[in-house]
Amino acid sequence: MSFFQGATTFGSIYTVLPSFVTLLTASPLAVGLMAAIQGVGDIVPQLFTAYWVEPKPRKKSILVSVVLIRFIAGVLAWLTWQLGASRPELVLTVLPTFFTLFSLASGVGTVVYADIFDRCRWRVRR
Repeated sequence: MSFFQGATTFGSIYTVLPSFVTLLTASPLAVGLMAAIQGVGDIVPQLFTAYWVEPKPRKKSILVSVVLIRFIAGVLAWLTWQLGASRPELVLTVLPTFFTLFSLASGVGTVVYADIFDRCRWRVRR
């Protein structure tokens, strides 16, 4: 868990991402869009995911899929490293798309993770 928290600090919507977007464009709209994407992506999928996930007897495969989707969104790091200086407009175009995918996967994963964690906690208590 501490590695996860450390990794998310490097992509903080409050410090790192606004600075990164400011390097790509001076538009305050683009900076604000990132916070909006994360807010919607983290909350809205939970409304639908809970209903879909609850009856499933096995949920680990869903959580693994979410982790893989979030990992694939990490392609943005490679893209920035390769093209950030020479083609910032391309990185700025791809950033909201990958960040939306990343945030939506986070919203889905929150429900699944909470359910798995709760089941494990009850097994330990008994």
